[in-house]
Amino acid sequence: MASFDEYYSEPVPYSKKQQQSSPDVKFSLWHTFKRHIPYFILTIIFDLILPLVLYFTLYKKIGSVYALLVAGAPPLVMIVLKGCISRRFDILGFLILIAFVISAIVALATNNDTILLIEKSLVTGVVSIVCAITLFPCSCWPCGYLPFRCCPRRCVWRPIAYFFYKDLLPTKRKDVGLPDDIFDDRSKAMNGQYVDGISERRAERKAKRNAEKKEVKQVYDWIYTNCRSFRCSCYILTIIWSVGFMLEFLARLALILAHLTTKEIVIWSHVILGVVSQGIASPIQPYTSYKYSIELQNNVADLWWTVDETKQEITFELHIKTTGWIALGISPAGGMKGADIGLGWIDQSGQVHFQDRHAYNNSRPVVDTTTSDWFALQGREQNGWTVIQFKRLLDTCDTMDVPIKSGTHILIFAYGLEDPDMSSPDGMIYYHDNRRGSRIIPLRSYGNPSPDEKFAGLDYFDFRLKDYILPSNDTTYHCKVYKIPASLKERRHAIAHKTIIDPANVDLVHHLLMFECNPTVVFDDNNLPDGECDDIYRQIQECAGNIATGWGVGGESIVEFPEIAGYPVGGDFEIKYYMVQMHYDNPKKMSNRRDSSGIRFYLGNELRQHDLGYLTLGTDSNAVGIAIPPGANRFILDSYCPASATNQFPKSGITVTTAFPHTHLQGTSVWTKIIRDKKAVDYLFNGESYDFNYQFENRLPKPVQLYPGDEFATRCIYNTMNKDEITLGGERTKDEMCLHMFTYYPRMNHFYGCMNTNSEKAWKQIMNVTDPLEDYMKFQQLLKDLKWTPESINKWQEFYDNAPRLLIGGRAGNYTLEELPKLPEYIDLKSEICKKVISSKGIHQTSFVSLTIILFLITLTKNFF
Repeated sequence: MASFDEYYSEPVPYSKKQQQSSPDVKFSLWHTFKRHIPYFILTIIFDLILPLVLYFTLYKKIGSVYALLVAGAPPLVMIVLKGCISRRFDILGFLILIAFVISAIVALATNNDTILLIEKSLVTGVVSIVCAITLFPCSCWPCGYLPFRCCPRRCVWRPIAYFFYKDLLPTKRKDVGLPDDIFDDRSKAMNGQYVDGISERRAERKAKRNAEKKEVKQVYDWIYTNCRSFRCSCYILTIIWSVGFMLEFLARLALILAHLTTKEIVIWSHVILGVVSQGIASPIQPYTSYKYSIELQNNVADLWWTVDETKQEITFELHIKTTGWIALGISPAGGMKGADIGLGWIDQSGQVHFQDRHAYNNSRPVVDTTTSDWFALQGREQNGWTVIQFKRLLDTCDTMDVPIKSGTHILIFAYGLEDPDMSSPDGMIYYHDNRRGSRIIPLRSYGNPSPDEKFAGLDYFDFRLKDYILPSNDTTYHCKVYKIPASLKERRHAIAHKTIIDPANVDLVHHLLMFECNPTVVFDDNNLPDGECDDIYRQIQECAGNIATGWGVGGESIVEFPEIAGYPVGGDFEIKYYMVQMHYDNPKKMSNRRDSSGIRFYLGNELRQHDLGYLTLGTDSNAVGIAIPPGANRFILDSYCPASATNQFPKSGITVTTAFPHTHLQGTSVWTKIIRDKKAVDYLFNGESYDFNYQFENRLPKPVQLYPGDEFATRCIYNTMNKDEITLGGERTKDEMCLHMFTYYPRMNHFYGCMNTNSEKAWKQIMNVTDPLEDYMKFQQLLKDLKWTPESINKWQEFYDNAPRLLIGGRAGNYTLEELPKLPEYIDLKSEICKKVISSKGIHQTSFVSLTIILFLITLTKNFF
């Protein structure tokens, strides 16, 4: 095999002038490339878009074989047109045309569309091999059929990318600034001559074309000879093509061998192309490694961050696909009002600009003139993305900033297409239209999702629907009961679960909940309950109380359990049946959609030290427990779990690892506080910012120990300003819930949760009815008939604040009831006093100012005496 130096051996120069003068040329093809952009656009249209559109338009009408034949026509038209225009024989195009004709004849004769799919794969494979061959010198190629130039003494080869450049970007001397005198003059056109009977005008045109082709050939040969970067680019591009075409060939072949339908193969073939294209234009990498990261918006906005608890500061890196301004904010309520915002951009000179801004209302945020607490570290524009790394203190002690506490935070982001107009004092920011978004994230305890590869070799089982036909209702709750797989004859530990959403129904699946059925329930294993939840409620009521886990829109698909504990399944574990409740949101009332979504449990190879369990706090989900008036800006629903319930905890206590707050559309906040000796000691979890559209298991910053005798105060806050009728507790989306679920270990099989509801005595007083709960449907109607005014809403809040409660504890099917005459009182958490961490720069500035003042006072005193 030839050495590397041989690959770069210099071709024979074309003239002595060329040997004598070799100007220093920097290879750049942009201003010739841009003239051929229309050709690229036509290629994309004819080779990619038109075939896909034609196939999916015709395959139902004329069949898959004929649809593929028609879809294959546009690329062939491009090959023929290119040959006619250039008047050159395209060997690759000829091979593609012959392969297509042969495969079309065979496909029509056998009525087998797979033949046409194989043809495309084989052509791709052949092209890959041809690309690879041109990378190696060989003296035995027959002249004229492969991409190299033959001389009397030796063959001078070229990588195939060289000919791509030459044919697609026909560069002339003036395009690269080369003087005429370094080339032979033998390429001048013949003027005024007759050649073999051809007319003078035709001869001139022919001679001119030949002269232009010869000039282009000489230019590229000269560049290839004298410009090492161009030679390298030819090799690199040819290698990429060879590998890429071979991977595409193997991928297409795998799709065919996987026995997919023709439609699926066509779709995935274009998906493969899209993935490759996406890889070329992928966003740039962050400056450094971070503890957390999240995709704020697919292929538009990404965020990385790390919290330094010692320095009490947080460092962000924001990537947004724009070359204008970008902004990240922390909102107290989810909108612009009161939001603390860092906004920045990169100017034309590459300088980073960054501003601390505050939004007083739903309007353009203004620059914080009191103190600047957001600091840019570095930034750049690259590949159409703007990247800025910046930091701020967790609590800046600035009333115009939002402190970053434990729990959830509402992040808002936006971007513009242009930099701010700095001719105005603050820098005019043009309105971002729909270029914005928001996410609810626990910044100080976010759990990066584990990759699928981590669990690839483990056993698993699924609780999934199978081609369930969705009804054309705007809201559907579908419930299905599953039995633990019979193969699990011994107890195993699930170490993670994955929510599997059917890719075709991402727009419809809103959330799912998995329930543990009562251990004593017995079902017919050949006819397990399966249907709309309300229709089969009597069959599933033994499964409707004990929520095990859940997922909602915006949540991560994989949740991994702590290494010390696993969720028990199979063998002697008492739970044999589970129910998965799927919520579909279908506002367009689409029909004939099929879904196979569900949940997967990955099983560890060994049992872990502890069994995991789920603890639920909150209010019972029915009209007796929850009745929220319309037009309320902030309606508070409190519940309490007393020591009499938690005395059932094991003496050594339990360890809580994650929190999962859950309400429906009107909920804005969910939190639970730990009460000891009638004093709040800390939040168990503070979901101060809650959004029904973004639900997930929140990993606690560090596990929390709970002990027998601990008490819990749980609060849900609702906003019903958009409602004109009362909102009652229930399972439907338009109903409401107030649940706070926690993952913990070791599991307590006898204790599921601690729920509150208003007592019958309380309802008698407020409704002025002798027996309001005797008929539940009548009770609901009484609530719906109530008329509301601001005064009656306030009165209703007072009722909920002081109403006697009924405590429901234990497990579904084995509840214990206890009267609570009123919500217990406790000493609340003290408001935190802000302690701003001053940087060394700030300390030096403060010391300098103090010293200046002291010296000034000494001078005044001295002069006075």
